[in-house]
Amino acid sequence: ACRVGTIGPITGRWISSDTIECTAPFHVAGSANVTFTLGYGDAQPTGLSLEYITSNITDTSSAVNDIYSNATAGEVHAVMPRHVSLHGSSRGVVMVGKDFLSGVSRCVVGSSSLEAAFVSSSLLMCELPSHATGAVPVSSGESPVESVASVLYRMEAVVSDLSVRSGVTSGGALLVVYGDRLPDGDGLSCRVGSIGPMGARWMTRNSIECVTPGHVAGEVEVSLDLFGHPHSTTGAGFKYVTAGTVLGVMPELGPVTGMVALEVVGWALPRLASCRIGGVEAAGCMLPAGGMGFTDVVVEGAESLWGTHAVVSYHARPQVSGLLPRTPYTGGGSVANIYGAGFIKES
Repeated sequence: ACRVGTIGPITGRWISSDTIECTAPFHVAGSANVTFTLGYGDAQPTGLSLEYITSNITDTSSAVNDIYSNATAGEVHAVMPRHVSLHGSSRGVVMVGKDFLSGVSRCVVGSSSLEAAFVSSSLLMCELPSHATGAVPVSSGESPVESVASVLYRMEAVVSDLSVRSGVTSGGALLVVYGDRLPDGDGLSCRVGSIGPMGARWMTRNSIECVTPGHVAGEVEVSLDLFGHPHSTTGAGFKYVTAGTVLGVMPELGPVTGMVALEVVGWALPRLASCRIGGVEAAGCMLPAGGMGFTDVVVEGAESLWGTHAVVSYHARPQVSGLLPRTPYTGGGSVANIYGAGFIKES
């Protein structure tokens, strides 16, 4: 290590067996002896001194400004995301390039020059101003330079309707969002309430498809994002509801002739629920005539249900052909055997 006057130790850099390199510290004008130390040992005199002289620069701020005025502002190679609303970016966009300088590099978009948030020599953060639709050149300095990057200003999408207006709190509902000016590409996504962006599949210029996330019960707005930034001027309402659960129907057995009213058993069932038995709509869940065997009972309602399927079993009506004994004791206690066809166990 080095010592200049009384200042030290100053970390030195070994160059060779007879040379080390140290950085001179700040010191008042005058002569200062230069010594060196090894480890924590005493300072070893060198017989050399360093002469400090008064600087000719009296206004350091003007010198710094001169340095900055001659410095390059760097080059912008790309902007992420490149697509933004004509109303400007609601959040910061990233400018990627090289040779950026703190306090020098700016966000120059067309004729607008804005202050940039310096991150590193290759990264700037900017908030883009509003602009007419179309591609606009972007640079990091106000000096006339050939720009290699641009940003594309686009009109915002309009959301007009949804394929379904309600879904369960667990999410998973396939949702088609209808609207206008929906850009194609991977950058378009859905936002449900405060949740997003979520992946979407572009279908046409007027529709995209996405899946609802889980959410607490209540009303939310469905809107669109483009590359993580809001991109729709309007949204459509979507209602999250607690899913009802169907456990089964009573009775579970019914005659092939039908005309038996079924009761749906479960919880959180909607008032307007209806039944479809064997693919046939059944008003009041009245069992229609059907063939022997098991039949699917689907419960449909105004709100989404979980476990909406139940099963009912069709059987022929039992036929009684005989009874033995025919003359039981008047005091009771006799065991009678009933003969016939179509009997059902535990019926």
